[in-house]
Amino acid sequence: MRDLSRKWIDYTNLRKQALEEAKKKEAEASATGIEKIGLTPVLILPELTVKKVERPANVNYSVSVKRMRRLAKELGSINLPYREVGIRSFEYTYDDLVGED
Repeated sequence: MRDLSRKWIDYTNLRKQALEEAKKKEAEASATGIEKIGLTPVLILPELTVKKVERPANVNYSVSVKRMRRLAKELGSINLPYREVGIRSFEYTYDDLVGED
């Protein structure tokens, strides 16, 4: 029983990472009445392809509102959300110092 439970847990963990593919494969499966199912020693689950997701790095820093608004204005709009100002300033600096990936 432990082995079957482990297979199911492993599948559900993979399913979270490939949710759209899992839903598609599960929708293609046909239902079978419980009276037609005999004892099966092997649990058969769909094979899923997990895509590697690059981990994000969160950046948090404080600056004066005056400086933030001045930078937002120079980036094109004084009404830019602070988050957008941070992203644009990072991209600008990255392109200037690092260049292409």
